[in-house]
Amino acid sequence: MAATFANEGLLVACQQLLSVAPGFYPYLVPVEDNLPFQATDVWTTHTQTTIPGGGQVSLAPANWTFSVGGGDCQATYPTVTFNFGAYAGGKTIYGWMVGLSNGTVERLYFGDQLATPFAVPSAGGSLQIVPVYHHKQC
Repeated sequence: MAATFANEGLLVACQQLLSVAPGFYPYLVPVEDNLPFQATDVWTTHTQTTIPGGGQVSLAPANWTFSVGGGDCQATYPTVTFNFGAYAGGKTIYGWMVGLSNGTVERLYFGDQLATPFAVPSAGGSLQIVPVYHHKQC
């Protein structure tokens, strides 16, 4: 028989997961591919955008807010706005991913597709992303 996390234990586990491993820092990036995120994905499975203004945004561990109940912990980060600059045009942002890096190694932590893909105008534009992480009972 498997052990069951109490909600308060699940909250602590979720908080610890997002405090990140020593030497690694978390960051958010928009992605241009329309691939659903899978457990077997690695950092290079998805295509980070190259549009100006779409670079890595550091995520401070202290800025996550947590809620827990019913065997699910949800962590939500404040809205991150990407202000894309002008470019040749024709690119769409389909999702986002959170990576971990120690300056040499990059790892895919988690990601999601946007509810509505964002076709970035050639003159640039803004996209707001609210990263949300779910940690469910095993």
